[in-house]
Amino acid sequence: MSALLDPELSAGMTAMSGALSNEIAGWFCVGLSADVAPGTAKPLRFFGRDYVLLRTESGAISMLDALCPHLGADLEPTPVLERVGLLMTWRHPRGGPPEWALPDWDESGFSAVRGVHTRVSTHPQDTSENSVDLGHFSTAHGYKDVHIHKPIEVADQRLSITYRMVRSVPNTRLSMPVQFAVDMWGLGLSIVTFGVIDMPFEARLFILASPSDVGKVELRAVTQVRVRGGLLLNAVAPWVRDVANRFVLHSVSHDVEQDRSMWEHRQVMPRPRVVQGDGPIGRYRSYVRQFYPTVLGSHGQG
Repeated sequence: MSALLDPELSAGMTAMSGALSNEIAGWFCVGLSADVAPGTAKPLRFFGRDYVLLRTESGAISMLDALCPHLGADLEPTPVLERVGLLMTWRHPRGGPPEWALPDWDESGFSAVRGVHTRVSTHPQDTSENSVDLGHFSTAHGYKDVHIHKPIEVADQRLSITYRMVRSVPNTRLSMPVQFAVDMWGLGLSIVTFGVIDMPFEARLFILASPSDVGKVELRAVTQVRVRGGLLLNAVAPWVRDVANRFVLHSVSHDVEQDRSMWEHRQVMPRPRVVQGDGPIGRYRSYVRQFYPTVLGSHGQG
């Protein structure tokens, strides 16, 4: 493959060297609501520092630095927002309040979230790039007839793109036509709404990548499902949603493990060559520049 994509899709593919920087800003997940029961604490590693998630008996949650800077000093908690069962916090290399708000999510009719958590030797820019890497859907996951249904759009902190493809069901001979609608909000949060075309099931996947240290990411894949249909289907909806969500999460976990080797062996290339079939990777890399506020001009442009 040697034919370059058109300039619009190749935009942003400029020189970059070395490892991707962890000096990134945005919203990041530090756990699930179910991880921290009332009156308990949970340690976590976040951007090279040790923290503790604390939930009071009344249910309020906050995040504290695990190491007191001076004996007797007051520790200022880092605010944590609970949204759809996710624990989200804002992070900026220079500190300060959030520069943009989390998006609103329609929760009506959706099941409770279920999630898997794994540690990957990678960077959030690499995990998020999967959302625009058109070629990997076929080569890594075996999807067929993959095509862009709605082209990439970028508006401030949001990137969106929609695909359609035929997906095989893991461990079966079944296949089905599916649609994936991606909404990316920075490097730590991607929301993929997907389902079988012309079927009453809709699933939502949250891909949540939070650096623990340089080159190390706590990756969470969280799913929920809702059912749209007639009276009979609505009557059994809670049971159907739960069963469907277990199946969806199993399929998502399967895909994450297929991607792991690619993430952990990917190398940052100066002036990478983008070819037909790769997807709008250049547009994506131009988009992510805004999330490197202290190193703009070196990392994140690649």
